[in-house]
Amino acid sequence: MNLRKLGIIHSLKGAVGNLGAKEMYRLVSRLEQELRDDLRLNDELASIIECELPHMIVAIKTALEIPETGVLYATTQDRHDTGAQMISNMLAKVEACDSEVIDLLPELSDVLISSNHSIDLTMLEKAIHAYDFDSAETELKKLIKFVD
Repeated sequence: MNLRKLGIIHSLKGAVGNLGAKEMYRLVSRLEQELRDDLRLNDELASIIECELPHMIVAIKTALEIPETGVLYATTQDRHDTGAQMISNMLAKVEACDSEVIDLLPELSDVLISSNHSIDLTMLEKAIHAYDFDSAETELKKLIKFVD
């Protein structure tokens, strides 16, 4: 067993646990356990974690700065444009494996409701929480048809 890798992964697990990053903690815990059990690194799981770490760092920095919240709309067209623009931004984040896309879901829901679109975002939310970016991309592409 590579004790150095195991030590790094164990330290990472503690760090993300201390931050309250539950999903990342679950992923890192699974990676640690698989390394202990199989004596080799699960490359697919390691890639998912590697993809998410930079986004976690950005999220931490953002959380420390107290971001502005709320969106004001002048017209129905502004809400429509914002909804389509938000979905496009979310698609870009999903294509980049950016887990911060989950932070945009409440705002997207508000925009869709204010635009009189009653669309269920459950499948999209589940896909993003599961880091299933392919399914999230599919859901967003379906969604964009409703706001066009």
